[in-house]
Amino acid sequence: MRLHAWTSETESGGTWNGTGSKTNHYDDDGDSPAWIDEGGGAITRTVGGIAGDLAATTSASGAIKLQLATLHGDVGQEIALASTTAIDTAVPTAFRDADEYGNAKPTGQDQDGNPVFNTARYGWLGAKQRSTETVGSTLTLMGVRLYNPATGRFLSIDPIRGGNPNAYTYPVDPVNMHDLDGRWGFAIRACFRLCGRIIKPVLRKTWSHVIKPAARWTFGQNSYLFGRGAHGYRKGWLNRGPIRTGWGWKGNQNAGHPIFRTGIGWPKHKQNNWLQRTVGHRHIDWWPR
Repeated sequence: MRLHAWTSETESGGTWNGTGSKTNHYDDDGDSPAWIDEGGGAITRTVGGIAGDLAATTSASGAIKLQLATLHGDVGQEIALASTTAIDTAVPTAFRDADEYGNAKPTGQDQDGNPVFNTARYGWLGAKQRSTETVGSTLTLMGVRLYNPATGRFLSIDPIRGGNPNAYTYPVDPVNMHDLDGRWGFAIRACFRLCGRIIKPVLRKTWSHVIKPAARWTFGQNSYLFGRGAHGYRKGWLNRGPIRTGWGWKGNQNAGHPIFRTGIGWPKHKQNNWLQRTVGHRHIDWWPR
């Protein structure tokens, strides 16, 4: 889910009057807009850096604003560049600060000594284009959910069961973890990616594999954990559902080599309903190189 457009209104004498509208435009399947129609002919285009994070914004007139981010991904400084301004002589035009949960910190004081907060569309996690253009500018749009930094909680239930410690909480370590799409905590995704980066190269270097249709299982008959039974599809503790594993031989048992097989689905003689026929039956064979 991604935000397409929104309008702002003010109430006066019991009547609500529109004060503006904005429209997000996207160039891929992500939830970060490529450019925003600000209304009145004004637009803001986002420019990504080498790492894919927000690096600058440009306007219809060609004005450029550099977005300088912290290691956490917060936009801490903004530098407005004119066409004749050299980057090495430019000075920051806006400072922003927030705590680890996204609560804005004062960046100065007014003449009466009151704290001044410099808020903008992209501040906390602004490099990831997490927008604070929400009701009262007190919430942050995090993918499929709204997040309240004051409480460190989302306003709706997590659509992914187990994506975070509970259905509403933000990751418990907001310095090293974040939930940018409102579904999965960063640490959980990072764990999957790390495991994949470690396991894949090892498998590729030491094992060959092939994915193909399978009519029957051909696991070893005497395997205590797996076994194949009379029809080659059942027997053993780990061989009784739609996801099955086992071992066998590639080629002749004496001249060939052992293989490890993982199967998903049901053999043809066990496909008794539309779900089983739709899923079909595939297996992956692995064998040492």
